[in-house]
Amino acid sequence: MSITLEVTHSAAAEFKVLKQYPPTITIKELKSKLQFVVGTEPKDQLLELRDGMTKSVVAKLDDDTKTLQDYGAQESQIIHVVDTNPVTSDLAALQFGDASAVRFELSEEQEKARKERMAAAKAAKAAASPAKVGLTEEQEKELVSKINVGDEVLVKSDAGQRKGTVQFVGKVEFGPGYWVGVMFPDPVGKNDGSVKGTRYFTCEPNHGSFCRPHLIEVVPKSAEF
Repeated sequence: MSITLEVTHSAAAEFKVLKQYPPTITIKELKSKLQFVVGTEPKDQLLELRDGMTKSVVAKLDDDTKTLQDYGAQESQIIHVVDTNPVTSDLAALQFGDASAVRFELSEEQEKARKERMAAAKAAKAAASPAKVGLTEEQEKELVSKINVGDEVLVKSDAGQRKGTVQFVGKVEFGPGYWVGVMFPDPVGKNDGSVKGTRYFTCEPNHGSFCRPHLIEVVPKSAEF
């Protein structure tokens, strides 16, 4: 678990960056990370923990072996970096002197999670396009011609196959090509049969989902479902 702290710098009154750090990080480790935020080398940093409202100094973080937790750091407080090197301090003033807005930077873990979500979203978008799976709209039309409302089906996914019942077959407003609306017996879906205010069928929340026809396998009537 991390806490959000505002980082400021002695050379630039308007410079502010919101960063997240674990309470267990040592001051030595914190200084190393702050070097990439403010440009001041760890050996030239004097750190102050300040109150987020009054800006008054709560503690001087002068023991490199202690942690933020040891100093009682709390959410929304300020880590103020005092640069003791006049050369880098002047450079920081030139670099950050015009900063007028608070910037928010994600932690390494959050940045990794963000990239993973973006990759997943791109993959989902690619899967939503007939062209990405080598199908023309006519080929999709041929596939859905063999799928009917009421059919028991198996829906293919990365997690395996899920059983469901077809509730809708056709074109939709939220994406290109043909789609199959499926109702699942368990809450493993994404909607209740409606997407972006348009209803295509009705089911309980999180029991419905829309799938591309190439991911649908109709279960024969004679087979046990």
